[in-house]
Amino acid sequence: MASYTNEPFFATEAKRIIASDSINTSTFLGASALYVGATGNLSVITTGTVGDKGVTMISISANGSGYVTAVGLPVLSASTLGSGMTVDIVATAGVIDTVTVNSKGSSYKLADTLTIEQGGASGGAIQVEAIQSLPPITKAVTFDAVPAGTMLPVIVDYVISTGTTASAIIAYK
Repeated sequence: MASYTNEPFFATEAKRIIASDSINTSTFLGASALYVGATGNLSVITTGTVGDKGVTMISISANGSGYVTAVGLPVLSASTLGSGMTVDIVATAGVIDTVTVNSKGSSYKLADTLTIEQGGASGGAIQVEAIQSLPPITKAVTFDAVPAGTMLPVIVDYVISTGTTASAIIAYK
């Protein structure tokens, strides 16, 4: 949106919105304002809301020694930023063969090196390849009983179907 001194705001693009619980590039509104055409509740994720930065993809950077197959092993972050992540490992003859994310934790950063913690073992490490940066649906804010003809007072990135009963929603910017 843009405006000139003493002039009202105006939009240069607009589109009808169908609420969705999918958070992805096809439902991303890119900091849009909303017009609500029919009364109801409206659940949105406001612009600037991000995910928990939990780990969603990893790669093995060192296979280590002394490991046994296990579930839910904690990891230690070299940057000390992340916490709460656990992994499942498959080991053969003490060497880690595969690692999968068991619990993604939070506050990790890309390319961080994480050490796999297991008593009697050492040297097993993984690297963070992807983190959850998209906001989860649980971060939605619901505006109750929005009257028809309302322009929502916040800028949004997503309109969530869970909790939304309003219709004839137009996103504009």
